[in-house]
Amino acid sequence: MVSEIHRISGDTSSSAIARSRQLRTRAISLDSSYRAIIADLLETVTASSAGVAPGAARFPIDKPPAPFVRAFADGANWMLGSPLIYQVGKNPANIVIVPRGFITDFASIPQPLRVIRDLLPTTERYGIAALVHDYLYWRQDCTREQADNIMEIAMAEEGVSLLERKVIHEGVRQFGQSSWDENRRARQAGLIRTVGAPHDQIPVSGTWSQYREWLRTIHAASGEEYSVPAAVCNVADSL
Repeated sequence: MVSEIHRISGDTSSSAIARSRQLRTRAISLDSSYRAIIADLLETVTASSAGVAPGAARFPIDKPPAPFVRAFADGANWMLGSPLIYQVGKNPANIVIVPRGFITDFASIPQPLRVIRDLLPTTERYGIAALVHDYLYWRQDCTREQADNIMEIAMAEEGVSLLERKVIHEGVRQFGQSSWDENRRARQAGLIRTVGAPHDQIPVSGTWSQYREWLRTIHAASGEEYSVPAAVCNVADSL
Protein backbone atom coordinates (compact mmCIF):
# COMPACT_ATOMS: atom_id res chain seq x y z
CA MET A 1 0.00 0.00 0.00
CA VAL A 2 2.81 2.40 0.89
CA SER A 3 4.61 1.50 -2.34
CA GLU A 4 1.43 2.26 -4.29
CA ILE A 5 1.13 5.66 -2.62
CA HIS A 6 4.71 6.37 -3.64
CA ARG A 7 4.13 5.19 -7.20
CA ILE A 8 1.23 7.57 -7.81
CA SER A 9 2.56 10.50 -5.76
CA GLY A 10 4.05 12.16 -8.84
CA ASP A 11 0.72 12.06 -10.67
CA THR A 12 -1.27 15.27 -10.22
CA SER A 13 -4.45 14.01 -11.91
CA SER A 14 -7.62 14.17 -9.82
CA SER A 15 -8.02 10.37 -9.90
CA ALA A 16 -4.47 9.81 -8.65
CA ILE A 17 -4.91 12.36 -5.87
CA ALA A 18 -8.17 10.73 -4.78
CA ARG A 19 -6.55 7.29 -4.72
CA SER A 20 -3.53 8.64 -2.84
CA ARG A 21 -5.82 10.13 -0.21
CA GLN A 22 -7.80 6.89 0.09
CA LEU A 23 -4.68 4.74 0.45
CA ARG A 24 -3.17 7.10 3.00
CA THR A 25 -6.34 6.94 5.11
CA ARG A 26 -6.25 3.13 5.02
CA ALA A 27 -2.56 3.07 5.89
CA ILE A 28 -3.15 5.33 8.90
CA SER A 29 -6.01 3.10 10.06
CA LEU A 30 -3.85 -0.02 9.83
CA ASP A 31 -1.00 1.75 11.60
CA SER A 32 -3.32 2.76 14.44
CA SER A 33 -4.54 -0.84 14.79
CA TYR A 34 -0.95 -2.07 14.80
CA ARG A 35 -0.04 0.34 17.59
CA ALA A 36 -3.08 -0.75 19.62
CA ILE A 37 -2.05 -4.41 19.32
CA ILE A 38 1.51 -3.57 20.44
CA ALA A 39 0.13 -1.57 23.39
CA ASP A 40 -2.11 -4.48 24.41
CA LEU A 41 0.85 -6.85 24.22
CA LEU A 42 3.00 -4.56 26.35
CA GLU A 43 0.22 -4.24 28.93
CA THR A 44 -0.20 -8.01 29.11
CA VAL A 45 3.54 -8.62 29.46
CA THR A 46 3.90 -5.90 32.10
CA ALA A 47 0.91 -7.18 34.09
CA SER A 48 2.19 -10.75 33.88
CA SER A 49 5.64 -9.72 35.12
CA ALA A 50 4.04 -7.87 38.02
CA GLY A 51 1.75 -10.80 38.84
CA VAL A 52 -1.47 -8.85 38.32
CA ALA A 53 -4.39 -9.30 35.94
CA PRO A 54 -4.30 -6.95 32.92
CA GLY A 55 -6.95 -4.24 32.83
CA ALA A 56 -9.64 -3.95 30.21
CA ALA A 57 -8.59 -0.45 29.15
CA ARG A 58 -5.98 -0.07 26.45
CA PHE A 59 -2.90 2.06 26.79
CA PRO A 60 -3.27 5.43 25.02
CA ILE A 61 -2.00 5.31 21.45
CA ASP A 62 -0.18 8.13 19.66
CA LYS A 63 -2.60 9.46 17.09
CA PRO A 64 -1.29 8.83 13.57
CA PRO A 65 0.65 10.12 11.77
CA ALA A 66 2.78 11.11 14.78
CA PRO A 67 6.28 9.62 14.48
CA PHE A 68 6.30 6.13 15.97
CA VAL A 69 9.94 5.75 17.00
CA ARG A 70 11.73 3.28 19.23
CA ALA A 71 15.00 4.21 20.94
CA PHE A 72 18.26 2.31 20.95
CA ALA A 73 19.67 1.52 24.39
CA ASP A 74 21.86 4.63 24.44
CA GLY A 75 18.89 6.89 23.74
CA ALA A 76 20.84 8.70 21.01
CA ASN A 77 19.18 7.09 17.98
CA TRP A 78 15.66 5.98 17.10
CA MET A 79 14.17 3.56 14.57
CA LEU A 80 10.92 4.41 12.83
CA GLY A 81 8.45 1.67 13.70
CA SER A 82 5.97 2.32 10.88
CA PRO A 83 6.03 4.42 7.72
CA LEU A 84 5.45 8.15 8.06
CA ILE A 85 3.43 9.46 5.10
CA TYR A 86 3.71 13.23 5.06
CA GLN A 87 1.76 15.50 2.70
CA VAL A 88 3.70 18.67 1.98
CA GLY A 89 1.33 21.59 2.14
CA LYS A 90 -1.42 19.10 3.05
CA ASN A 91 -1.57 18.22 -0.65
CA PRO A 92 -1.98 14.47 -1.35
CA ALA A 93 -0.20 14.99 -4.67
CA ASN A 94 3.01 15.98 -2.85
CA ILE A 95 4.06 13.19 -0.54
CA VAL A 96 7.23 12.29 1.34
CA ILE A 97 7.29 8.72 2.67
CA VAL A 98 9.79 8.02 5.44
CA PRO A 99 10.03 4.21 5.56
CA ARG A 100 9.77 1.83 8.46
CA GLY A 101 13.24 0.99 9.70
CA PHE A 102 14.69 4.45 9.04
CA ILE A 103 17.19 5.46 11.72
CA THR A 104 17.19 9.03 12.97
CA ASP A 105 19.26 10.82 15.57
CA PHE A 106 17.69 14.17 14.65
CA ALA A 107 21.28 15.27 13.97
CA SER A 108 20.30 17.47 11.06
CA ILE A 109 19.04 19.77 13.81
CA PRO A 110 22.25 21.64 14.67
CA GLN A 111 23.98 21.28 18.03
CA PRO A 112 23.53 25.00 18.86
CA LEU A 113 19.77 24.31 18.95
CA ARG A 114 20.22 21.51 21.50
CA VAL A 115 17.37 22.64 23.74
CA ILE A 116 14.85 22.28 20.91
CA ARG A 117 16.55 19.15 19.56
CA ASP A 118 16.07 17.38 22.91
CA LEU A 119 12.31 17.89 22.56
CA LEU A 120 11.98 16.47 19.06
CA PRO A 121 11.49 12.72 19.66
CA THR A 122 8.61 13.31 22.06
CA THR A 123 7.08 16.50 20.71
CA GLU A 124 4.80 15.91 17.73
CA ARG A 125 4.90 19.53 16.59
CA TYR A 126 8.64 19.27 15.99
CA GLY A 127 8.93 15.49 15.58
CA ILE A 128 7.22 15.13 12.21
CA ALA A 129 9.12 18.06 10.70
CA ALA A 130 12.45 16.87 12.09
CA LEU A 131 11.97 13.29 10.94
CA VAL A 132 11.04 14.36 7.40
CA HIS A 133 13.98 16.76 7.39
CA ASP A 134 16.36 14.02 8.52
CA TYR A 135 15.14 11.75 5.72
CA LEU A 136 15.52 14.53 3.13
CA TYR A 137 19.07 15.13 4.36
CA TRP A 138 19.78 11.42 3.99
CA ARG A 139 18.19 10.90 0.56
CA GLN A 140 19.35 14.24 -0.91
CA ASP A 141 16.79 14.04 -3.74
CA CYS A 142 16.05 17.71 -3.02
CA THR A 143 18.66 20.38 -2.51
CA ARG A 144 19.68 21.20 1.03
CA GLU A 145 17.86 24.54 0.86
CA GLN A 146 14.68 22.79 -0.30
CA ALA A 147 14.96 20.27 2.56
CA ASP A 148 15.27 23.11 5.07
CA ASN A 149 12.26 24.87 3.55
CA ILE A 150 10.13 21.72 3.71
CA MET A 151 10.98 21.44 7.39
CA GLU A 152 9.69 24.98 7.98
CA ILE A 153 6.51 24.22 6.01
CA ALA A 154 5.96 21.11 8.15
CA MET A 155 6.46 23.06 11.38
CA ALA A 156 3.98 25.71 10.24
CA GLU A 157 1.39 23.00 9.57
CA GLU A 158 1.93 21.59 13.07
CA GLY A 159 1.33 24.96 14.70
CA VAL A 160 4.91 25.93 15.57
CA SER A 161 5.10 29.68 16.06
CA LEU A 162 6.66 31.94 13.44
CA LEU A 163 9.51 32.93 15.79
CA GLU A 164 10.37 29.30 16.58
CA ARG A 165 10.24 28.36 12.89
CA LYS A 166 12.55 31.18 11.87
CA VAL A 167 15.05 30.41 14.65
CA ILE A 168 15.18 26.71 13.70
CA HIS A 169 15.27 27.43 9.96
CA GLU A 170 18.13 29.88 10.36
CA GLY A 171 19.91 27.36 12.58
CA VAL A 172 19.81 24.58 10.01
CA ARG A 173 20.89 26.98 7.27
CA GLN A 174 23.90 28.08 9.32
CA PHE A 175 24.96 24.79 10.89
CA GLY A 176 23.42 21.92 8.86
CA GLN A 177 26.09 21.55 6.17
CA SER A 178 28.18 19.09 8.23
CA SER A 179 25.19 16.74 8.59
CA TRP A 180 24.48 16.98 4.86
CA ASP A 181 28.10 16.17 3.98
CA GLU A 182 28.29 13.32 6.50
CA ASN A 183 25.20 11.70 4.99
CA ARG A 184 26.61 12.01 1.48
CA ARG A 185 29.85 10.32 2.55
CA ALA A 186 27.93 7.53 4.30
CA ARG A 187 25.82 6.84 1.20
CA GLN A 188 28.93 6.82 -1.00
CA ALA A 189 30.55 4.33 1.39
CA GLY A 190 27.55 2.02 1.08
CA LEU A 191 26.38 2.39 4.67
CA ILE A 192 22.67 1.86 5.29
CA ARG A 193 20.32 4.13 7.19
CA THR A 194 17.07 2.18 6.67
CA VAL A 195 17.05 -1.28 8.22
CA GLY A 196 15.08 -3.92 6.34
CA ALA A 197 13.41 -7.09 7.57
CA PRO A 198 14.22 -9.26 9.43
CA HIS A 199 16.70 -6.94 11.13
CA ASP A 200 14.35 -3.96 11.59
CA GLN A 201 14.10 -4.52 15.32
CA ILE A 202 15.79 -2.62 18.13
CA PRO A 203 18.48 -4.79 19.77
CA VAL A 204 18.30 -5.28 23.52
CA SER A 205 21.60 -3.48 24.02
CA GLY A 206 24.15 -1.55 22.02
CA THR A 207 24.26 1.64 20.00
CA TRP A 208 23.14 2.27 16.43
CA SER A 209 26.77 2.55 15.28
CA GLN A 210 27.47 -0.90 16.72
CA TYR A 211 24.33 -2.36 15.16
CA ARG A 212 25.13 -0.69 11.85
CA GLU A 213 28.60 -2.20 11.86
CA TRP A 214 27.14 -5.65 12.55
CA LEU A 215 24.70 -5.19 9.66
CA ARG A 216 27.68 -4.31 7.46
CA THR A 217 29.59 -7.45 8.46
CA ILE A 218 26.66 -9.70 7.54
CA HIS A 219 26.13 -7.76 4.28
CA ALA A 220 22.58 -6.80 5.19
CA ALA A 221 20.80 -4.95 2.43
CA SER A 222 19.11 -1.61 3.01
CA GLY A 223 15.39 -1.58 3.61
CA GLU A 224 13.20 -0.08 0.93
CA GLU A 225 13.53 3.68 0.61
CA TYR A 226 11.25 5.98 -1.36
CA SER A 227 12.69 8.71 -3.53
CA VAL A 228 11.29 12.20 -3.07
CA PRO A 229 9.37 13.40 -6.18
CA ALA A 230 10.69 16.49 -7.93
CA ALA A 231 7.26 18.11 -7.46
CA VAL A 232 7.76 17.97 -3.69
CA CYS A 233 11.17 19.63 -3.96
CA ASN A 234 9.65 22.33 -6.17
CA VAL A 235 7.01 23.13 -3.53
CA ALA A 236 9.84 24.06 -1.18
CA ASP A 237 10.93 26.81 -3.56
CA SER A 238 7.66 28.61 -2.87
CA LEU A 239 8.53 29.27 0.78
